[in-house]
Amino acid sequence: MLNDRIKKIVDSNNFNQYMMADFANNQAIPDVMIKVRETSFDERKKFYLENRIIEQKNWYINKSKFNKNKSFLFFIVLIIISIIVCAMLFINISISNCVKLPIEILLSVMSALFVWIQTRKYNELEKSYAIVAHEINNVETDIDNVIDESTLSQYVINAENAFSREHTQWLAKKIN
Repeated sequence: MLNDRIKKIVDSNNFNQYMMADFANNQAIPDVMIKVRETSFDERKKFYLENRIIEQKNWYINKSKFNKNKSFLFFIVLIIISIIVCAMLFINISISNCVKLPIEILLSVMSALFVWIQTRKYNELEKSYAIVAHEINNVETDIDNVIDESTLSQYVINAENAFSREHTQWLAKKIN
């Protein structure tokens, strides 16, 4: 049943094009998962919370912070270069044209940085990762409602759907 779901997910999202040759040698269900399935309900619930939910939430939080920091860094660099260019323009106007200042070079650097920032979409990525982290946080708090096997199963499905929405959006953006 789990193998069938894995195959369906891989097929429906066209993940086959991203898989490497050595991926085929891996087991569909790792030994760790098999061992976890043999543990008690409470142990499985705790394991899933700690090793999947919290790990994913922390990953998304870290990615959000990383992109926020990158965005801020490039913004500051753009501001500094803009100030330098403005100062050079004033200097160039106030003194004769004896001194050749590298204004054009700095304007080119500014343009390249601006294009880089727009291409990398640090602000958009920061917000996307933060939204997913918030959604995972909501999923995490729902663990208190998991009281038996069927609610655990539904909880895992809901959590994995939350993770896969972000991956599906990423694939859609990559294809377009």
